[in-house]
Amino acid sequence: MPKNDTWRFTNREELITQLKQRDWKNDFKLAHDDGNFGPLSAIYRSVGSSTFRAFRTHKEWGPSFVFREWAARELYGGRLEELIAVRSNGQYRSWAVKMARNLGKEWQKRLRYELELPRALKLINLLAKGLCIVTPLWPDKFESIVWFVDVPLDKYSLQPLACLPELESLGINWNSASMGSIKDLKTYAKIQDSILAFCGETSVPPLAYDFLAWDAPHGKVKGLAEN
Repeated sequence: MPKNDTWRFTNREELITQLKQRDWKNDFKLAHDDGNFGPLSAIYRSVGSSTFRAFRTHKEWGPSFVFREWAARELYGGRLEELIAVRSNGQYRSWAVKMARNLGKEWQKRLRYELELPRALKLINLLAKGLCIVTPLWPDKFESIVWFVDVPLDKYSLQPLACLPELESLGINWNSASMGSIKDLKTYAKIQDSILAFCGETSVPPLAYDFLAWDAPHGKVKGLAEN
C-alpha cells in the first residue's frame, strides 16, 4: 500500500485475513515510548497537529491548548481511575461519551463554537489509545482496557468499511467517507459495533484495526500489503 492511501478490501473475509496477520501486541510495544511521562505523554502526543488543524482557534485559545488543559484536569481529577476500572465496551463507551460531552462544553466555552459529539469522540478515543501505552496502564494493565476502546474514526478507518454489507443501510458514501460523514451517536455506535464484531471474530481488539487502518499507511508500524 502506498503511504497515506486508505485500505480497500474486496470483502469482509479479506479484511479479516489482514487482521489475523496483525501482531497487535507488537504494534503497541513499538508505539510505546520508554521515556514517557505517564498520562501527560498521552495528553500531549495522542492527538496530532494534523487533527487540530481541522478546528478553528478563537482569539487567544487554540484547539490543542483547550484540549490538553481540559484532558489534564479531567484525567487527574478521577477520569483516569474510571477508565482503568472499565471492563466492557459498553462501560468504555459510556465513559467516552461522558468525556466527549464534557469536552464539548469546554469547547463551546473557550472556542465559541460547537464540537459535534462524533468529532469529540474521535479525540477521546485517540486519548484512550495513547493512555494504553503509558503508565499506569503500560505494560501490566493495558490489556485489561485495550479490548474495549473504540476506534478513532476518520477517512482511514472509515473508507475500508465499504466491504461490510451490514453498514450499507447507513447511506454513507464509503469511498469518500470521513469524520464529517458521521452525523449522530446512533451512526457512530453502529460503525463501532461492526468493528467490534469483526475484530471479535479474529480475537483482536478494535485498536488492532486502527493500527492496520491508520498507523500502517502512515508508516507508524509495518504494513502487511508489502510483506
